[in-house]
Amino acid sequence: MKKIMTYKNKLARWSMMALLPVLATGCLSEFPEETADGEVGVDPTSVTVEAEISLDLNLPDSEDASVNNLYVNAANYPNALHRITIAAYEGTALAERVVVYEDLPLTNRFQTRVSVPLHARDYRLAVWVDYYGDFDTDEIAETDSCYNTFDFTTVMKPKSKSYVGNNRFEDAFYGCQDLDLTRYRDEWGAKVPVSMELARPAGRFELVATDVADFLALENVSSVTDPEGGSAFRVYLDYDGSMPVGYDVLSDVTRHAFDGMSFNASLRKTALENAGGEYSLLFDYILIDPDETFSVPVTLRVVNAEDTNVEYARYSFRLQCKRGVNTVIRAPFLTTDPNGGIGFDPDFDDEIDVDLDN
Repeated sequence: MKKIMTYKNKLARWSMMALLPVLATGCLSEFPEETADGEVGVDPTSVTVEAEISLDLNLPDSEDASVNNLYVNAANYPNALHRITIAAYEGTALAERVVVYEDLPLTNRFQTRVSVPLHARDYRLAVWVDYYGDFDTDEIAETDSCYNTFDFTTVMKPKSKSYVGNNRFEDAFYGCQDLDLTRYRDEWGAKVPVSMELARPAGRFELVATDVADFLALENVSSVTDPEGGSAFRVYLDYDGSMPVGYDVLSDVTRHAFDGMSFNASLRKTALENAGGEYSLLFDYILIDPDETFSVPVTLRVVNAEDTNVEYARYSFRLQCKRGVNTVIRAPFLTTDPNGGIGFDPDFDDEIDVDLDN
């Protein structure tokens, strides 16, 4: 399935609306421009850019580079859609924007072609690919995705929503390149192929508890049970430093870092009992600048789901991850005494450290 939405420059639309009274009551005079040949006139040349967009959904693992994780595809999320947003900019002014929704692939490779109507001018062509997240209705609304892509100078998580972690649909891909179409000013109906291989602007991390058996053996845990249809515990991850929530696709840098970000997830006791020695507690995607290692102090807390004042464990450490990699961090997250735990130590050297340069 492919659904296409095309957006013109808002300024052009507003200008036309403002001109409606003039068009209805009088004549409109157009001031001619100088064409490429130096003659006075209007250059009506249009160019169709055929953008070939491709990306790899596999996400390499930090523990074993040969391991590729495929978290979302048509096999495990048959109702999900890819949202492809492609925009052409003249400087920082939006010239054209096209949004396409397509089914997910069955494999790790996603490829598509998007046509973009442009003029014979000099542009920056940018692409952002993510997921459409409201699968309960056939009506597509852009606000149902994890990112707001109306402005590629600041692609952001929607301000109306609280911070969300543990969401596979926060994975995203982007690309940007110069596109000079001025040489097509003397051609009519030119079609220009452009190939774009996208990359991830984010890194993923996953926190794995290595002390499941010890946690279940604790006296204040052994008597706790899951309520019917619910969970006995909740796990909170507090970012104790600034977290970027926006990305400038045109400049290739993160934007808008905020303090106080946090998210949580339910934790069923029965799931721990069936897990064996280890259990994956939380994961998240973090927007990261190119060739940088993102580092932020965090605190993981395990609390009672019905009474969050009852805290079983508190573990503070410095989280590090790189873009385009799933960083797996293993540690005894569940059994660190909240009243006498390790606290935050920037020089802490234990199995929680991950070598991100390999």
